[in-house]
Amino acid sequence: MNVLIVVNFITAIIAFLTLTWKRHPLMALVAMCCILLYGYGLWNVGLNIDGRLCQMLHAEECYGKEVAYPALMGGWSALMLSNVCLALYPWLKRWAVVLWMLLVIVSGLAVSMFSPLNAIEGLYAVCCAIMCEMTIMSGLSYLEFTVLGNIYLQSLLPTLFALPALWVSVRSLGREYQHKYLPLLLSGIWFVLNLSMTIAVWSHYIHLSLEEAGRLCVGELKDLSGHTWSGYVTVNILIFFIAFLIDAIISWLLYRYAKHHLQRQERKS
Repeated sequence: MNVLIVVNFITAIIAFLTLTWKRHPLMALVAMCCILLYGYGLWNVGLNIDGRLCQMLHAEECYGKEVAYPALMGGWSALMLSNVCLALYPWLKRWAVVLWMLLVIVSGLAVSMFSPLNAIEGLYAVCCAIMCEMTIMSGLSYLEFTVLGNIYLQSLLPTLFALPALWVSVRSLGREYQHKYLPLLLSGIWFVLNLSMTIAVWSHYIHLSLEEAGRLCVGELKDLSGHTWSGYVTVNILIFFIAFLIDAIISWLLYRYAKHHLQRQERKS
């Protein structure tokens, strides 16, 4: 398994070169961030990473070896598939994102086949393994990286996802198009909703240290789950995976609608 960090590093380089060649600067920037993360991880930790990852999974999620090793394999595989889907983006476009989500789900199912976990718990274990892997490579603690990734970054991304539809809708304002305000109204409402959610989440935790925010978040998730393990896993999957995915799909549908409306009006004019 140690060699998988090297494989991820190489696939990230391939993704960066492909995206640069195909002139996708934003996606190339994402691939560059992956290269820096894997490169720092190799320099900071080296290849002897398995033992530390197993210890972290046991300490943070109480997983034994019968779960930790399949979960870590699924985590590394999911990260590698992310790089592969990045490299395929110039050809597959939005379907690269769909393919990535399906492959992540498949990796969770694979973990459930090689461990005593069910499918939902297997997907949760893969997410936890990815968090551990990213934590060790970044040099942060598990709780710190969880707060930065799951609270601040993940709550910010829906607002960023809503921006393209809003931008395309705004572009049609200065033109004599029919029904030009409908895409702007829909995308504007969606952007405001996502922005309000981001502000609410950030304001709830921003005054706390990373450690305090992490403990508060875990406590609130446990309260929502009724303090049961199955409920805790389900709540995490619903909030951080399913709800996040649905939000991204709605943003993409609004973008496609706004862009299609703009292109149709341009052809008419």
